[in-house]
Amino acid sequence: MIAPELNVLPPEQKAILRTEVMLLRSRKTLIALTVCIAIILAALYGATLILEQAVRSQQNALAQIRLGSGEETLALDASINELNTKLVRMSLLEQSYIPLTPTVNDLFKTIPEGITVVQISINMKENIASIRGSAKVRDNLIELQERIENSERFSDASSPITNLLQREDIQFDMSFTIDRK
Repeated sequence: MIAPELNVLPPEQKAILRTEVMLLRSRKTLIALTVCIAIILAALYGATLILEQAVRSQQNALAQIRLGSGEETLALDASINELNTKLVRMSLLEQSYIPLTPTVNDLFKTIPEGITVVQISINMKENIASIRGSAKVRDNLIELQERIENSERFSDASSPITNLLQREDIQFDMSFTIDRK
């Protein structure tokens, strides 16, 4: 048999009772949540203490190793420092490396027949190059200067005017600018 519900309280008191029940449930939930947070904080604090102790023991062990073998540690530190210095130098060299092959190839393409090159100097930091050599005839030397000035990689070819005074077997010096591309 189903028990009939008796509705003897006025509606205002029912609303007050519902509110009190909700407040009691909220309070119990907050208390349970606070207890859970406290347990989690206690576990985290314990883990922190354990980790601090482990770190201290590792530091002590490392200190004992260093004190126990001082000469070996000094030698190892010196080797590591030397290696680090070499690595820094190698890194600086790698950063400052400028490939010369394209520049030299383009220079060789500009040299006409009748020109013998004895020396090539290239300063990539200042973008300047110079060549020294001999030309069979003056026209070969003029052609070289024109080819250098008309090339895409080089410009501003200059040579002493004395290079042009002779007609044959001319010993010359010429400098020019390297245009990086």
